[in-house]
Amino acid sequence: MFDSDGRVAAAVSVSGTTAQLHFVNAAPIAEQLREAAARIARAIANPAAAE
Repeated sequence: MFDSDGRVAAAVSVSGTTAQLHFVNAAPIAEQLREAAARIARAIANPAAAE
C-alpha cells in the first residue's frame, strides 16, 4: 500500500507451510490481497467510512 506521496507505507501478505500452499493457485489469493489492501487504504484515508 502506498501513501499520498506514492511511497510504500504498509504491506499485506499470506503465509503458510509448503504443505498448505504447495498446490495452491496464487491468482485468487493475489486478488484477495489486492482487495484487502484497497479496503485498508480506503479505511486509512477515510476512517469514518470504515465504521
